[in-house]
Amino acid sequence: MKITCIGSGAFSLAIVNLLKTKKENQIYIWSHDEKWVQTTTKKKKITIDDIEIPLEENIHLTSNYEEALTETDLVFVLVSSKFFVDVINELVYHPLKKTPIYIGTKGMLDIAPYFLTTYAKKALKNKHINYIAGPNLAKDLLQNSPCILSVTSRKKKDFEQVKDLFPEFVTIEKIEEPNILEISSILKNIYAIGAGILYEKYPYASTLLSYSAESYKELANLLYQKFDYEDIEMCTGITGDFFLTTSMLESRNFVYGRKRCISVNEGSKYLKKNTVEGYENIDNMVLYLDNNLKKYPILEAIYLILYKNENVDILWNTCFKK
Repeated sequence: MKITCIGSGAFSLAIVNLLKTKKENQIYIWSHDEKWVQTTTKKKKITIDDIEIPLEENIHLTSNYEEALTETDLVFVLVSSKFFVDVINELVYHPLKKTPIYIGTKGMLDIAPYFLTTYAKKALKNKHINYIAGPNLAKDLLQNSPCILSVTSRKKKDFEQVKDLFPEFVTIEKIEEPNILEISSILKNIYAIGAGILYEKYPYASTLLSYSAESYKELANLLYQKFDYEDIEMCTGITGDFFLTTSMLESRNFVYGRKRCISVNEGSKYLKKNTVEGYENIDNMVLYLDNNLKKYPILEAIYLILYKNENVDILWNTCFKK
């Protein structure tokens, strides 16, 4: 089976590392960086986060869309949110209307339809657009850690196909509605910024876990309000991913929150050198919610701190002050 992974970032390469364990999978990694393609091909190994992945015979690198997509059986789109629309607009020129496509980009558009899966479905005229996420770290997947990945699929055949691609130590969990998994994957990064803000002032496990629990309840409320979804606690892809992300001290979202707590200037300096997905998407989330954040006070507090330069104490007051 030919599998195409669009993107050469940490999560994309982590997925490739899992897929390569089944030798019948012929994996094509597309990267916009021709120099990276040539250098990595020459070295015959992929290096990321000080972890080396041998460039085995079933892994192929290319910067050519035609080579990556011709007669492919399945596509993963795993690029940064700022490149997503450009990638989808390129895929329009390839015959992919019946090809299952799994999107792992964490992002949101600034205009309707807001959701990446919805945009891709309309642009590609493809009914096999799905989403993939899960409670995992790329650095763990690169070392073949047992894990659960959540995928959305309305087509039974698509789900059975993607489930069979991965090794036995990876459990694939099915969720019916793409937008539920997609919006949860965005919000976890935003709430992780809040976790970093609080942790900088109150570096205690009890405070961090209490904040995470309160934020999780707010997420559950949002999913119920927007999608009438009540089974959040039954979904490992949402619940596990949320608590992992909001407690991961070294994540870019968490670190940015700490920097922003110190000062606006410290936060700005960090943003210039790092991609912080929670920051990049909070304004689009607010647009999606029609600028009505009263039902979601923690989200509102984070937004006011980041975009209106409110004092960081409003987050503590929102979560803990009675």
